[in-house]
Amino acid sequence: MIRPMAGREAGRPGRVRQAAFALVTLLLFLALVEGGARLVERYGGPVPAEVGSPCDFQQVPREPVMERLDPYDRELLTIDPSWVDNDGQVVAVPKADDELRVVFLGGSALGGWGLPQTAIVTGVVERLLERAAPDRRVQVINLGRTGWASPQLAWVFGRTAERLAPDLVVTLMGNNERMDVANALALHDGSPASLFASRWVDRRSALVRLLRPEVRRVPPVPSPPMPDLWELEDPAAIDRYVLGRLDRSLRRIRRATDAELLVSSVPVNHRYHPLGREWWFAGEQTFDDPSWRTAHWAWYHRAPARGAAAMRRRLAGHPEDVAAEVVLGAFLGRIGDPEAEAVLLRAEERLGSPEEPSPNGRMLLAWATRELQGAEAAAERVAPWVEQLAEAPADQSCDAADLVYYAGAPDPALYQGCLLQRMYYRADGVINDGLRRSARRADARFFDLDAELRATSPGGIPGWETFYDYCHYNPRGSLLVGHLLAGRIAGLLDLPGEVPEWRAAVEAWDRDRAGRRTDLPELDRWAGVSYDVELLTTLPLGGDREPRPGPPGTALTLTFEGNRLAAGASFGMMDAVPEALRAWVEALEVDPDFAPARRNLQQLLETDAGAWEAAHGTGGEAWRERLERR
Repeated sequence: MIRPMAGREAGRPGRVRQAAFALVTLLLFLALVEGGARLVERYGGPVPAEVGSPCDFQQVPREPVMERLDPYDRELLTIDPSWVDNDGQVVAVPKADDELRVVFLGGSALGGWGLPQTAIVTGVVERLLERAAPDRRVQVINLGRTGWASPQLAWVFGRTAERLAPDLVVTLMGNNERMDVANALALHDGSPASLFASRWVDRRSALVRLLRPEVRRVPPVPSPPMPDLWELEDPAAIDRYVLGRLDRSLRRIRRATDAELLVSSVPVNHRYHPLGREWWFAGEQTFDDPSWRTAHWAWYHRAPARGAAAMRRRLAGHPEDVAAEVVLGAFLGRIGDPEAEAVLLRAEERLGSPEEPSPNGRMLLAWATRELQGAEAAAERVAPWVEQLAEAPADQSCDAADLVYYAGAPDPALYQGCLLQRMYYRADGVINDGLRRSARRADARFFDLDAELRATSPGGIPGWETFYDYCHYNPRGSLLVGHLLAGRIAGLLDLPGEVPEWRAAVEAWDRDRAGRRTDLPELDRWAGVSYDVELLTTLPLGGDREPRPGPPGTALTLTFEGNRLAAGASFGMMDAVPEALRAWVEALEVDPDFAPARRNLQQLLETDAGAWEAAHGTGGEAWRERLERR
């Protein structure tokens, strides 16, 4: 006899079915709402580049990455200037049979910071590879983008790889990998672990992004400021996330192309300070003062007499500036002036008791002692202070490295150790070691550019002779890094010619620039668009990089204006070259013997005769004859 189920047992299957039905209905409803949210997000208007989750504050653009230069021209494409630093790069499609094409992926260090395109790293590489492969057309395509981390760069390359058809892809990325995480931590209440736990939903749900404005709109500069390393709860968690993301990005790049992949480590300025300046111990006012800027320029461009004169001007108006006195003494020592000893001894006396000087005073005393008595005596003097700093708080951990540097006994290991404390959110040894491991897993070649640059640097410590700031190359640095990369690339591609050795190029640069207050005239060598030549080794406070005009109407000012216009040709300005020609011609009308304008005109005459016709119409031949007569 079959007994009927008890009421509780009989009702259970029905409730299970009802619950399952409700769950399926809810999931379908959420799917429909999510689909609607994605349509709103996609078609609701332009999406700012920074829209995205807190972990990816600079998201890839929604607009097309590539646009046709001309709808009727099926042979060309241009990289969308909304995201490429070097706007308007035009690439032939399909690639010619004899063309060698190299694509660079990286951050703002590839952008050039105001240099003409032939003088930035990728321009130097292209010029050197053309010499090493004389029977082939070489094109280096720069996909560098300020502020982007590896996911964005990998996404862009995945969209462009098939049409670009590179023979080699070079990555110089890793300097921005921690930046979006840092921005997120500054805006997110909670630990890194809780932030990473929410990342999956934030990234994949348009509905969440619509309902949570703080997820959708993360400002490029967060408030409050990014925490220092020693203030983070779990920096190891950030590193694990960042290194894993780099690894995934490189694998994505590897899958997108059959070309060779060369992964480069990221070189940085080991002597960077939070104030962002060399000679930071002289005070924040240093680079607001023209005399200090001139002295800094003179230090790196072999003009000690001008540097000494600048410091005398500074002391005439500010006799209390003991840092200026130390630097004056150093300049006088380089030109063999016997006054140097008296100046430095006076500075030592003014700095106060050698037992307990201020932190800035210790740096100055180390420098003064080295100039007066040599590096051995200076190292002995700073030894007790270095020992004290070993027990100092974390935010003072780099002072020891600076002390021994100014004492004349630079220690690369000390600077390597303080990089994490000084600029944790940027590239360092942790990032570069991770790139090496990831390159191996992605079946890519690895080039330790960081180590190569350290080997070329004074005392093995890359500094202000190469960089504007922490990671952006100055003109000399672009030349050096371009040679190092071109040599590795030429060997990897087995090119028949040789790339000139970096040392000869940099020594020629130093000779040419020694003591010069004007930039070199050649379009592939002049050192920036700014007339204020002191900015060639440093950026002024506030980050203002606008060109500063020289005396109006002079040949020099007109020539710089022509140089600035000529650089615009690389940024999609169709009339840039004719306008530059006019400026150079005006310079010669002011001063017929002004060599920079004449040499720029001559170079353009030899390489782009069509530009003359565009600029002067039927008078082009007359201008040629006039120039040749000069």
